[in-house]
Amino acid sequence: MNDDLLPDEEAPPILSVSDRVQDFESCRGKVLQRFSQIEFQIDGLIAEYVNPAMGRQIFFKDVVLNSLVMPFNGKVRVLRHIASDTGWQALAKCGGHFSTLMETRNQFAHAHGRVAILMRLDENLSSISSDVTCRMLKISGSGEISQVDFRDAYQDFDKAASCIESALQEARRDIHLATPPPNSVQNMIDQFGAS
Repeated sequence: MNDDLLPDEEAPPILSVSDRVQDFESCRGKVLQRFSQIEFQIDGLIAEYVNPAMGRQIFFKDVVLNSLVMPFNGKVRVLRHIASDTGWQALAKCGGHFSTLMETRNQFAHAHGRVAILMRLDENLSSISSDVTCRMLKISGSGEISQVDFRDAYQDFDKAASCIESALQEARRDIHLATPPPNSVQNMIDQFGAS
C-alpha cells in the first residue's frame, strides 16, 4: 500500500459495516415500538369516544380495533371522523404526518438494509474519504422505487410521530371535556326515566 495516498493527520474513526447495520436495527426497533404505542393511543381514543356498553369494551378493543380487522389507516379515518364530529382541531395540524408515519413504519418493518461503502478520492488523488451507509428501498404512491438513507427516514418518522403524539394528547384532553363519564348517561336515564 502506498503511504503517500494517506492524509498526514489521523483520519476520523470510520463506522464499520456491522456498526451501521446495528444502528439500522436499533432504528427499526424504535420505529416499530413507537408506531405500536401511537396505534394503542388511537385505539384508546376511539374506544373512549364510542364508549361501548358495559361488558363490550374488551370485545370492542380486542376484536373491532384489532389490526387484522381494522388496519391503521382505517383507524385514522375513524379518528378523523370523530375529530370532525367533535370539532377537535388538534388532528388538523398533522396533515400528511399519518401517511409519513405509516409509510416509514412499513419501510422499516419490511426493509433489508442495503449497506454501501462510499469511497471518495479528491481531484489530486492524494486523499481518500469513506462512509458506510445503510439504505432502504422506498416505493412512492405511483410505484416509483428509490433508495433512502435509513437515518433520513428515521428523522422523517420522528417528526411525524412527535406531531401525532402531541395531537393525540390534546385530543385526549378534549375528549374528557366533551364526553360524560361512562355511566353518567345511564344514571340520568335511570333517574329521570327514558322519554
